[in-house]
Amino acid sequence: MKKLAALALALLALVATLVGCATREAAPLKVGFALPDLSNEFFANYGNSVKAGLEAEGYEVTLASYGGEVAKATEQIETFTTQGVDLFIIMGATPDLQGALKAARAEGVKVLLGGNEIEGAYDVCLVADNKQMGALIGSMGADHWKERLKDDPEAEALVLLFSYSGVDMKNRSDGIFETFKAESGIPEEKLRAIEWTTDSGDTTGRTLLENAFTKYPNIKMVLSISDAISLTAMNVMKASGKTGDEYAVYGSDATIQSLLEIAEVNGPSIYRGTVSMGDIVAQTLESASKLLKNEYPTLPYRNEGPGVPVTAENVSQFLPPQ
Repeated sequence: MKKLAALALALLALVATLVGCATREAAPLKVGFALPDLSNEFFANYGNSVKAGLEAEGYEVTLASYGGEVAKATEQIETFTTQGVDLFIIMGATPDLQGALKAARAEGVKVLLGGNEIEGAYDVCLVADNKQMGALIGSMGADHWKERLKDDPEAEALVLLFSYSGVDMKNRSDGIFETFKAESGIPEEKLRAIEWTTDSGDTTGRTLLENAFTKYPNIKMVLSISDAISLTAMNVMKASGKTGDEYAVYGSDATIQSLLEIAEVNGPSIYRGTVSMGDIVAQTLESASKLLKNEYPTLPYRNEGPGVPVTAENVSQFLPPQ
């Protein structure tokens, strides 16, 4: 009897151990996802779509916004690492975060980067060719200038330059400026370039743009790195009566609002074009899922995709189903 009792206790202990292991295995894998600005339409829609997709697969996802600040992004990386996430995704990371990302990987956290490639700091990197994307914006603007504004003796164009928010946005704004200048043939004195800053906390750029239009009242075209900023420019221009066929605004990211403006769903618009990075949600979901399931044959893995210009001619291909 004693032997049977001992055997029974041993079996019970084994069952308890197995149940405990099963419980631990059943716990959902955790994902931390840091984005530059969740108040921005593009990043909010992108983050929430990826979150919903991963949660549908059974993963636990937490979104965070670091506001483009290195210190805050570093803190979030460290916090997610301490919390034991299995995967950390960050969009728009700069080389300043290399140390924190390497430290997270050393603790066993898988890292998915979107935007900049940072050596030794990722398992998978989704890279947008930002110089090429900027060139597409500049080229669309150059076409409009040559068609509508070249012979206008007063017309000026404004390009917003970015250098504060990392290599990717600087590359994009450089691509806009260089390509627009080269392809449009615009005289030097008609090309206005203003450096974007965040000193005033003017996140949408409205104050900066209003000041620019006051200083340069003949601006008839604005080109910037994002739809969020360019939509603000459009609204400032409309408020001052700049609504004719000669006016034009170009941006990037193919946000829903920009697509609706280009398609003129709600009436005539001076928003002429944007750039799509393809289905970035699907790309991120696929990459994250494969990382969590250990399905990549070799790591690190780098995936670079080209941008696609979106104008009135092809916007119907990008609009969501009605």
